[in-house]
Amino acid sequence: MLKKDEVLETEVVDNNKNKSSIILSGFKFPADKNPKDYVWYVCYGSNLLYERFMLYIEGGRCRLNNEIYEGCNDTNQPLTSIPFTINYHFYYAKESPKWEDQGVAFIDDKKQGTTQGRAYLITKCQFEEVWCQEGRSANWYGLKVLLGIDENKVKYLTFTNEKRLDETLPSKTYKRIIKLGLKETNELKDAGKTKT
Repeated sequence: MLKKDEVLETEVVDNNKNKSSIILSGFKFPADKNPKDYVWYVCYGSNLLYERFMLYIEGGRCRLNNEIYEGCNDTNQPLTSIPFTINYHFYYAKESPKWEDQGVAFIDDKKQGTTQGRAYLITKCQFEEVWCQEGRSANWYGLKVLLGIDENKVKYLTFTNEKRLDETLPSKTYKRIIKLGLKETNELKDAGKTKT
């Protein structure tokens, strides 16, 4: 776990053809929050489900896979979350011991596609700690990808593997969690509002 207020520097790769465009979030920061302290963490796997994602923030045992998660130093909830379309190809790869030794979600940042994601507005420090818990290494999620910037100059960031990996099948449990997360995310879209 990172020390409080410690943010690791890393190279950001941006292959988005529309990288110069602003992607509106519709979020207005409260007076006591500085946009410079925040990023949009854009997820596309099991973290689509709010309950699942919050284990990376608050820590604890996950009832969905019985794994224990460390959590962040800052356990505050995201300021909000919004649906987000990722313009890259989605696939399953690797064999995760946390998900029955079967495949987990990745995106191919060199192949155009349409992937339904969810963006959580969290602090930069929380983002770095979530990334570490997810597996910040060349073997797993070693590449940070810039997906855009909002009207407050806050970056939309995600992570994936540096290479295109061999595809594997996910477990039924993992796919069910993604389906629940997609349903939850689509409800945000249908309601025309965000979840806090």
